[in-house]
Amino acid sequence: MLAELVFLSRFLGVTFGPQLVMLKADADVQRIEVRRDGERIASLIKPPWQTQVDFGRDLGPYEVTAIGYGANGTEVARDSQLVNLARPAAEALILLDRKGSALSARLVWLHISGAAPTSSVVKFDGKVVSRKHTSAPIPLGNVTDDDVHVVSAELAFPGGTQVRKEIVFGGPHSEQMPAELTAVAVRKRGDAPTRCIRAGGRELEPVAVESPLPQVAVVVNGGVPSWVTQPRRGQGVPAQFSVVFPVLTTGDGVVTFPTQYISRGLGLRDALRERRVVGKKEYAHAIAAAAMRALREEQRRAILYVLGKSDGADQSAIDPASVRRYLERVGVPLYVWSFTGPRPELAGTWGEVQDVSTPGLLGEASARLRADLDSQRVAWLPAMPLDAYRATASEDCAYMPLAK
Repeated sequence: MLAELVFLSRFLGVTFGPQLVMLKADADVQRIEVRRDGERIASLIKPPWQTQVDFGRDLGPYEVTAIGYGANGTEVARDSQLVNLARPAAEALILLDRKGSALSARLVWLHISGAAPTSSVVKFDGKVVSRKHTSAPIPLGNVTDDDVHVVSAELAFPGGTQVRKEIVFGGPHSEQMPAELTAVAVRKRGDAPTRCIRAGGRELEPVAVESPLPQVAVVVNGGVPSWVTQPRRGQGVPAQFSVVFPVLTTGDGVVTFPTQYISRGLGLRDALRERRVVGKKEYAHAIAAAAMRALREEQRRAILYVLGKSDGADQSAIDPASVRRYLERVGVPLYVWSFTGPRPELAGTWGEVQDVSTPGLLGEASARLRADLDSQRVAWLPAMPLDAYRATASEDCAYMPLAK
């Protein structure tokens, strides 16, 4: 049996700068190496198993790994977690077991409060094979290795938490080490070729490419002209809009930036409307948090930062330029609109700012946003999340990852 080694420090939100990392290990672990993206940060030889990891001031997606070694120097335990990528309140695993040609799958899940699923659906190659939330083996039938197969599971937990897990195996993928599917945003540029994306040192073809409803998160700073909320031709953008309030609020024991979803009938017009906000306003931090939520929702996406009349100072501890680069790294397009004319002084922080101070300019900006969302797709890659978010593609590839 493997030794126990787990992270006690869990980084679920936007993470930067020095952070204390605490671990729990049993007596079989004599030494622990802590690594960030493969680079050794610390080597711990006795309890308390803790150290500091500096994530820097420049936001980025990372993986932190702890490796436990026994008395003879061999690896006996390992745990890892992703940082600055979406982390759900519940997680699930699909374990495969083969006896001859007969294959079965088993679900393993973990909820932040230890709750059991209220429902589950397991599919094999798109066909439902189980609706029971049980950890008992689920027969999949006699399966050969000639073709690519996909096992997926969708679980619901109390409080509305949903978990989706998929693995792919067979064909070029090893069954003993099933490839994890990761959803990444790509831009469609043609119809072929499609096996031209490289991730984790391998050339991959998306297992599936989807075109879900676009999601646009809007952060408004300052007042906007009254004409903005009036219906006008050419300014509609077919998407689900939400307004992210830039003030951290505690609700149900969780500190978040509150989000208001806009009725589909109102959309962009209502999202741009100024809303009264009281408290410490952290616009850059709110935008980074909205990007993490966009990754979790696995939709076509964009974030819109709106500068209106008398826009207020940003009290975030995070630098806006760092947030902008972070969004580029994880593939979440950022649009900055100004209702007070050009803002060249913001080029070094927020990058390009679009002047939307007239109805015509707002229409042009809306058309640009709409075209961006129309060109996006969500590609499911058989790769681990950090590899998938660092994927590249050849110049003639049909799909180009948004993450840079």
